[in-house]
Amino acid sequence: MLGKRVDAAGALLGAIRRIDDPQVALRLMTKCAAFGRLAFAARVTPYGTCLGQMRRFDAAVEAAFEGLSGVHPTALQWRRATFAVRNGGLGLRSVADHSAAAYVASLSASHDACEALDPAYGAEFAV
Repeated sequence: MLGKRVDAAGALLGAIRRIDDPQVALRLMTKCAAFGRLAFAARVTPYGTCLGQMRRFDAAVEAAFEGLSGVHPTALQWRRATFAVRNGGLGLRSVADHSAAAYVASLSASHDACEALDPAYGAEFAV
């Protein structure tokens, strides 16, 4: 199922990379077509389950950036591009890199509600 989302996002990224104005294209990528497209999947999928698909999506984001900008960053430069803008990056966050933290945050935020529905919930997490 996630593969279909990645394919659809890849089509969107392909369309964005063909936009003549690179500033508009980058803005659309960061706000509409990058991390947010798979953020929900990262929150609700146990870490590692779909890591391959998330990496495939991250590669599509990088390829779209290269296509729209004409810049082919090194691995280190691309790593910096995935930082938040306030940290000197381009805001093109990596779904694969954030998926573990997203899943743990989701578990933590929903724990009390899940336990209220099912008192046995969380027994496997007990220390």
